[in-house]
Amino acid sequence: MKRRASAFLVYSLTLILLAVGCVRKEKEKEGEEGQPPGPSPPKKEEKVVITPELRQKVESLLAPARQRELTDPEKENLLAAFLNLGKPGVACLINELKKPDLDTRKVVIETLGKLRDASAVDVLIEQLKQSREDVRQAAVKTLGGIGDLKAAPALIASLQGDKRKRVRAEAATSLGLLRAKEAVVPLIQALDPTKERKRWVRRSAAEALGLIGDLQAKDPLMNALNDKETVVRVAAMFGLYKLGSTRTLELLEKRATDQDAEEEVRQWAVRELGFIAATQSVDVLAQASTDVSAVVRSTAAEALGKIPGSESLDALIAGLQDRDGTVRDAVVKSLAWRGVPPLGEGGQKLFDALAELIKNEPSESVQKKAKALYDLIKPTLPPPAATAPPENPAPSPPESQALPAEPGGASARTPGGKDE
Repeated sequence: MKRRASAFLVYSLTLILLAVGCVRKEKEKEGEEGQPPGPSPPKKEEKVVITPELRQKVESLLAPARQRELTDPEKENLLAAFLNLGKPGVACLINELKKPDLDTRKVVIETLGKLRDASAVDVLIEQLKQSREDVRQAAVKTLGGIGDLKAAPALIASLQGDKRKRVRAEAATSLGLLRAKEAVVPLIQALDPTKERKRWVRRSAAEALGLIGDLQAKDPLMNALNDKETVVRVAAMFGLYKLGSTRTLELLEKRATDQDAEEEVRQWAVRELGFIAATQSVDVLAQASTDVSAVVRSTAAEALGKIPGSESLDALIAGLQDRDGTVRDAVVKSLAWRGVPPLGEGGQKLFDALAELIKNEPSESVQKKAKALYDLIKPTLPPPAATAPPENPAPSPPESQALPAEPGGASARTPGGKDE
């Protein structure tokens, strides 16, 4: 009897221990599942292989740039070629910047900017030390376009220390595009006319502060409304609008269409409205697209391209008939940037307008861009509707009276052989 009780006790204890073990394992499992995932292991950088054939191809692509300034179509073709080459092409461009040759440096930087590959940031920062102004300007612009905040300290250094106004202005713009909070104080200093004498730098600083959106810039921007330079005052209106002041939008719209104001004032007001891209400003921009100045009309076309909707599309379609080739070029670029209109939202109207432009456009460059967009739109349109049959068709003649068909098709003549 005692043996049976001992065996039963051992058996019961075994079951209890097993149960406790299972519960503990289950809790450990739940604990593991409840924990936030740890940092994923760093991705191994894919090794890029640059073959002799690739080097030769890149050399041939860059050869024209070693001899002369490339045209816009040539730059577009160069970009398309490097897009096809992918990462190895980017690696080749980065290697080009490590060479002492300055002939291709600017076009290489511009191409890297359009490729927007973050692996180029470090070598682009090094370009800010180059002696040539155009190279430094291209580098700061490209760093803003790539969008990596790692470039912010170097851009702040250019804003505060570069001797050329174009480089400083471009650095301010790039800091705004990066939304770099650490740049707010340096930009406020660049907005102060007692510290920065060049209006273009102050103008870029005002825009950048608006893009960053830090409220400590509100008072400096309010002060900039009294700047002696119009472009700075207009940019300050944009900055204040981005900080939440709707009143400044009305002021910009008024400046954009004020024919008594200088051309430069109207142009920059239109430009800032394009940055804001408010649908309520479409009518104002459509009016600006008929301005007496071709510069203002081109800027209005760029601004309208940033605002979706059928009203802005109609204004751009009207601009395809502008008498000035530079305006038509700006219109086509804006239409291409918008892309193919959604189904039922003006695609057919745009398609017909492009067909007319292609037929009559004297500029080969504009014609080529229009044709590219035309070809994109064409497959999206519904097929032409078939001609509807008449409501009361005439009765067919009896088979015995039917005319014999001529060889090769149905009869088209009367029994007498004369055309009807």
